[in-house]
Amino acid sequence: PRQEHFYEETYSMVVVPEEDGQIKIFTPTQFNLGVQNGAANVLGIPANRITISCKRTGCSYGGKCFRPYGYVFAGALAAQIAGQPVRNVLSRTQDIQMTGQRGEVEATYKVGVSDGKMKAVQVNLLASGGWSSDCSQNILEFNLFHISSVYKFETYRATGKVAKTNTPSNTAFRGYGCPEGIIITENMIDEVAEELGIDQVEFRQNNYIKPGEKTHYGQVTREDDVTMDACMEECIKRSDYYLEKQDVDKFNAENEYTKRGISLIPMRYGVGIPPMYAQSSALINVHLDGSVNLFVGGVELGQGFYTKMIMIVSQELEIPMDMIQVPETGTDKVPNPQMTGASSTADLNGNAVRKASLELKKRLAPFKEAKPDGSWGEWVGMAWASRVGLSVAGHWGQETAFTGWTGYDKDKGYAKEGNRWAYFVTSATAVVVELDVLTGVHQMLKTFIVMDLGEALNPAIDIVQIEGGFMQGYGWLTMEDTQFEADGRLKSRGHDTYDIPSIADIPPVFNIGLLRKKTPAEHTRVVYSSKNVGEMPVYCGSTTSYLAIKSAVRAARKGLGKEKRFNLRMPTTPANVIDAIYN
Repeated sequence: PRQEHFYEETYSMVVVPEEDGQIKIFTPTQFNLGVQNGAANVLGIPANRITISCKRTGCSYGGKCFRPYGYVFAGALAAQIAGQPVRNVLSRTQDIQMTGQRGEVEATYKVGVSDGKMKAVQVNLLASGGWSSDCSQNILEFNLFHISSVYKFETYRATGKVAKTNTPSNTAFRGYGCPEGIIITENMIDEVAEELGIDQVEFRQNNYIKPGEKTHYGQVTREDDVTMDACMEECIKRSDYYLEKQDVDKFNAENEYTKRGISLIPMRYGVGIPPMYAQSSALINVHLDGSVNLFVGGVELGQGFYTKMIMIVSQELEIPMDMIQVPETGTDKVPNPQMTGASSTADLNGNAVRKASLELKKRLAPFKEAKPDGSWGEWVGMAWASRVGLSVAGHWGQETAFTGWTGYDKDKGYAKEGNRWAYFVTSATAVVVELDVLTGVHQMLKTFIVMDLGEALNPAIDIVQIEGGFMQGYGWLTMEDTQFEADGRLKSRGHDTYDIPSIADIPPVFNIGLLRKKTPAEHTRVVYSSKNVGEMPVYCGSTTSYLAIKSAVRAARKGLGKEKRFNLRMPTTPANVIDAIYN
């Protein structure tokens, strides 16, 4: 189904005309470079006369990336013509109507199973693009990339098309097509396992992709790419899954009007962007008192990005974090910044920050050696007095081989070879729900998540990201119901017509852990062997919650003597649940 971003702060802008035809734009965008270049084209001036400044976005999830361009360009044009500052803040209704949503996808499949293995799979996808293409075609690509998730299908064919409709255009949303692909495959596996009477967990484990095997797009799988089995083992242990499953079965046998459901799902998500975009810059300025300003190309969306970058500087320069500040992200400090998104921002910016830190450390080394018992402030002062530069820029470009997949390369015949993703994040999630058979209302009781984030830069921040992402994914497939008029106009335009999860929906038992393991030396990459957390939690919350509710619906239908096969429409609103139970 569709999903509204519903971020905390609606989109806004302040445009200030300055001398010599310069324009400064304060706006909460994920993509400073896109806004800068677009505004320059609209205003007919060079990009160096436009500065985009963003301290933080107030959440985004993709909604503040591409769609607000026209809105900002209009404000910039008005400021240029009037010669006066322009300020505007969208209302919630205006924001929802303007910024697009996650698009819905319809899927049909055929699958052949022999000896517990999925021998042949065919999937056809039809995605709703709205009235213009926007990001929908690229999102569909990501859907097709991730549709295999953690599995290996011996023979596999997946095709997709984007449909033009009379509704507003869909756009980027956290996960960028991948959650839709994963839920399609997991729902297929759920139905096949039930039809054949196979244990769900064993069936999934029997079909894992293994190290050395190729994905359907030609990427060779490495040992550290397939840690989902270790995540599953840890999740089974933490959740007492098999005991919990017995308790669910016992509860269902003893209760007629209340049923419980349980699901345990492994997942895998590829992180990485094509080589041309896999670059970033950073600037470190050290003041005479030893305090440090850090400027990066990435934007703080609420994901703790600035904190992680400060941690890297603190680690490399061996100074306290409270001596380091990120004043803002601006195109006048770090030009040509990459978009913040795709779970790659800490990877790209972190390496640029580390590179700049190491260069600064190298410049200060002679003074530290001359006075080993000195302080940071003294070394800085000695360097300045010796005319050593205390402003250092770092630029980092990712190795082409990390994401040098040739499927986009016409000169190489679009051959599906090489790495599409720099690495994979894996996880396992167990969810238990309780369902009122008479009303269709459900409640999450327990959630257990184990995720492999490598050597996490900041485990506390990452766990919070997992919590929030899980609930966002949960809301998508259980309650967030986008409604349209027959002519394509949006009906659900605010809090009074669109439901999102609240604190009451958080499960009483919410246990999250990061997989503890030693990353093999040959598989260490990116920043300190860490893996980015960004999008994976959405998959955990959406797929596993949906299948747990479906499990409870299946128990209710069994009690009524109804057949195995049924369709539980998404989102699992009470009306859709009741329809699945009784119709």
